[in-house]
This record gives sequence, C-alpha cells and structure tokens, in this order.
Amino acid sequence: MTQLTVSIEDVSMLDQIKQAISLIRGVSSVTLKRRRKTSMDRAIEDIEQGRVY
Repeated sequence: MTQLTVSIEDVSMLDQIKQAISLIRGVSSVTLKRRRKTSMDRAIEDIEQGRVY
C-alpha cells in the first residue's frame, strides 16, 4: 500500500475534501491526523491576538 499526505491549512472544507478523496477509485481508506500545536505556535498566536503584557 502507498500513502499520500495532503496538508490543508483551512480546515473548514476538511469534510468535503475527505469525501472527495474517498470517491477516487483505488482509495481504500481516508484518515485524519491533526497536527498538534507546539509551544511556539501557541506563543505566536498569543502575540497575534495581543495576549501579551
């Protein structure tokens, strides 16, 4: 079996993309792995949201 990794930034269409991929002939399963936010990702979000003092 061969795996294909697709990275998606905007998760709002995730269900539709998952459904479209499953319709492709030869696709046996579609699984989701969500990337966990690192402490650096959370810190950058805090800065962008103004949650600093």
